[in-house]
Amino acid sequence: MIRDVIIIGSNNFNELGIVRCFGKYGIKPDGILIIPKHKRKYSFIQRSRYWNKISFAETAEEALSILQKHYSGNPIRPVVISPMDKVVFLMDQNRSKYAGDFIFPSFQKSGNSIFHLAEKKVQADFARQNGFSMLPSTEIMLEHPEFPESFPVILKPCSGGEGKKENIILCKTEQEFSDGIKDLRKTGLSRILCQPYLETKQEYVVSGAVSPGCGFISFAILKTVRKSQLVWGFGAVSEIISDEKINEFVSHLTDMLSEKGFDGPFDIELFQTSDDEIIINEFNWRSSGSNFISHFTGDPPILHWYLGKCGCSFPHRIINKKTGFRMYETLETDLYLQGKISFREMISDFRKTDVFSLWDPADPYPVLIPYLSILKKILFKWFSRKRI
Repeated sequence: MIRDVIIIGSNNFNELGIVRCFGKYGIKPDGILIIPKHKRKYSFIQRSRYWNKISFAETAEEALSILQKHYSGNPIRPVVISPMDKVVFLMDQNRSKYAGDFIFPSFQKSGNSIFHLAEKKVQADFARQNGFSMLPSTEIMLEHPEFPESFPVILKPCSGGEGKKENIILCKTEQEFSDGIKDLRKTGLSRILCQPYLETKQEYVVSGAVSPGCGFISFAILKTVRKSQLVWGFGAVSEIISDEKINEFVSHLTDMLSEKGFDGPFDIELFQTSDDEIIINEFNWRSSGSNFISHFTGDPPILHWYLGKCGCSFPHRIINKKTGFRMYETLETDLYLQGKISFREMISDFRKTDVFSLWDPADPYPVLIPYLSILKKILFKWFSRKRI
């Protein structure tokens, strides 16, 4: 049984990675792209050759309205995938409204929901109750904040649906904490999460999918090599690894997710402390921003999950064993433009990289706009330096 695939997303490498995951295997998804009208001319996502057809929306709510209007009532339910938190949350909160017409990520057992488990404090309780560690956290009301007992700390949104990554702030002193609270009040947030900051750590991202009904678990692990920001953001460069200890930890973790009824793609951030303890930093109940690594590894968890919904069978556990390096080109070049790495370091990173978030010789058109922007910025930096 072949099901249609519908990707709801924005102008982002997440969505580009997903459509390529399907297109390279001969499955062309439909897209509902949430891009403001005035930005569509310069967006790159719709230029991929792997789309079947595309619709545009201004908001997540409009995108879901298009989904219902044009895709409901199909005798073979289509599969809906989105790397956008808001879309995932809206579908999860209105599960009864969409479940009859579509297949989408969810918790299949009562007692858990994606929207509920998007709350960082709820995630911490969920992890501890199931034998895993997460950083302790305190919810702070921005109108009447209480100072933490010790520093440094991280201030971050309480849920994936609140705020932006730019709202994550490192505070090393009471003054920085006070300044951070003032800045966060201006964003419209009413609450924030406060966590201790681990000075010494290795960071990992697990990109995968679980399907209890289909009986399989699939994942790949990335070790951050070069971060795009001190306290938030993706690794500009990461190593795709196969480490026995990390693989074993993630196998236990994904077994737990399967037992709890989670059914869908995921992205999990891990910390490894200086004393070798592995701590969960965050669960993301959606496709990972690193899904494009499967173009190199050959094992796309998001595609496995979809094929499971089409009745295909797989080994119980598919763990990526292929190693290499992946890069987000825009983040890497931003580090060079900001003076955080040298031109030689940037070129060295490009040379050792096996898979890129944008560049793909089999699907070259999406890179034209972002690569032209990168080139303009680099040339401007060079010419500005020569004039000084």
